[in-house]
Amino acid sequence: MKKLFSLVLLLIASFTMSAQTVEWGVKNISKNAKYEPSVIAWNDEGIFCFADDNSHYYLEQLDPKTFKRQYQTEFEEPKFGKYKSTLEEVIYVNGNFMVFFSYYDNQKETYFIYAYEYNGENGRSTGKKEKIFEADVEIIKEKGHFMVLVSEDNSKILINHYAYSYKHDKMHDYYLLLNSDLETITTRIESFNVSDSDYNLSNYTLDNDGTLYYWKSYEDKSSIVSYDGNRDYDKWEETIELDARPNSYSVGGAYNFDQNGDFVIAGVWATSTPKDANSNKKQKKQYKGTYYIKIETASDSITGYQFILK
Repeated sequence: MKKLFSLVLLLIASFTMSAQTVEWGVKNISKNAKYEPSVIAWNDEGIFCFADDNSHYYLEQLDPKTFKRQYQTEFEEPKFGKYKSTLEEVIYVNGNFMVFFSYYDNQKETYFIYAYEYNGENGRSTGKKEKIFEADVEIIKEKGHFMVLVSEDNSKILINHYAYSYKHDKMHDYYLLLNSDLETITTRIESFNVSDSDYNLSNYTLDNDGTLYYWKSYEDKSSIVSYDGNRDYDKWEETIELDARPNSYSVGGAYNFDQNGDFVIAGVWATSTPKDANSNKKQKKQYKGTYYIKIETASDSITGYQFILK
């Protein structure tokens, strides 16, 4: 199985990567061994990073040629009255850092998300903050999952909150599409039963139109899902059908886009033995190989071509 997934990764990498020369920069020394930096953005002006050493948070800029640190600015989690906040995400947009903090008000049973802006030239606060959204959450341990995506041209920001509601006994999936000034473009809320959420989501992508794409994997199938940024987040989902083999299905994969904006997908496929109607045993899964598919995004179905690799 590991060999199959390794091949998938190589296939995906071959679509977008070419040979490059490694250039080592100057050595930057951290204050302690727990220091963990993450690259948030990279352009001609610099490499912009967020760092955490388990005790402090830092915003940093490195020189894009020498990789020498230009500044390292510490910042703290804000307090909202008696409530402490939690850092959720850090992004870089319009030349500035944007840091998202959350806090839970147990009296109101509400989960709040705020965005704070920090100057990209020095990492210091600009004093600008804005409440992004609030969600009804009965208990803090069920506050759910929060995610932020930014389009490649920095013109669109997507906020997603996914959580279980005891009050309604439903899963709530909330999407908020913003422009770079944090103005709302569109929203979408989906509610469904917990029993209908037995799947894994991955490979999230937000394009410059604000359209969201992701990979959805069930036990016995996979699909591509999109929310159209030009159509009030109209949802489209297409199961990856492997018609060339009977009882075959996708059990994992990843995708990218070619120069025409069409999907290029590579993944692992398997077959299953037909289930006995008189038995409660699960179908036996047999991994067979990898597949490659192209999907024309202009249509609402898989109209491209596919190759099955044994």
